[in-house]
Amino acid sequence: MKHTNLWHFDYITNLWHFDYITDFCFVGSGYCAELVKDVDFDFTNKVCYHLYAGAQPLADIIYFYELWERNFISYVEMGVFKVKTSST
Repeated sequence: MKHTNLWHFDYITNLWHFDYITDFCFVGSGYCAELVKDVDFDFTNKVCYHLYAGAQPLADIIYFYELWERNFISYVEMGVFKVKTSST
């Protein structure tokens, strides 16, 4: 399964802040596969959405975010992800 991540930052009072992190994945196989939102950490609204669990308050699932973050950093260090940045 291939994953795609989208990270959004806001520049507020001379500091960069995470606005949200969205992790997409392909669901299905072959020509029926589609890209869907797997996990969405919305830091501004303090909500996490998970494909199979729905929306949850971020404070209630902070352990899940910490696990996701550790795994993501490990995958980047192993070269699993290609990191690409852009500004709009």
